[in-house]
Amino acid sequence: FLALSIQISLFLTLYHSFISSHQVFFARMKFNETLLAESLHMIYTSPNYIPALETSYGVLSLLCFTLGSLGNFAACAYFSSQRKDNSTVIYILITLVDVLISLLQLPVGISYLTGRRPGMFRSAIFCDVWHFLWQILSRQSVALVAILSITRTLSILFPLQIR
Repeated sequence: FLALSIQISLFLTLYHSFISSHQVFFARMKFNETLLAESLHMIYTSPNYIPALETSYGVLSLLCFTLGSLGNFAACAYFSSQRKDNSTVIYILITLVDVLISLLQLPVGISYLTGRRPGMFRSAIFCDVWHFLWQILSRQSVALVAILSITRTLSILFPLQIR
């Protein structure tokens, strides 16, 4: 019950934050061909632009996507086959959130490997959804680990009362 109430309050807080900043973020992320061309020109002519580093970051993002997705799917399948107690359910939720975070790395990696071409980020709606999910899921992951730590602490403090 504690975990559910914390998750609901976290979601409501983030949802309120998203709604209040939605108009500003949406207006800022609208796609403009001229702006894209100018931005790419600034990136490519910058003395800080290192193509090998961009490619390395793209490969690393795709590696995180691949290993994170496969590893967390395997962990989720394992925990789903176990006895359903509080810890197991929290572990399942953590693995599902981590799978979604891994999936969010795919468009980032593709963008870096294609010379920072926007790809899916060309759509303002996609940018909004991606940003919203990134904010929610990163906080959700931290909250779930905190809840798991609290349940472990309670199990240690009250070994016969908490199951």
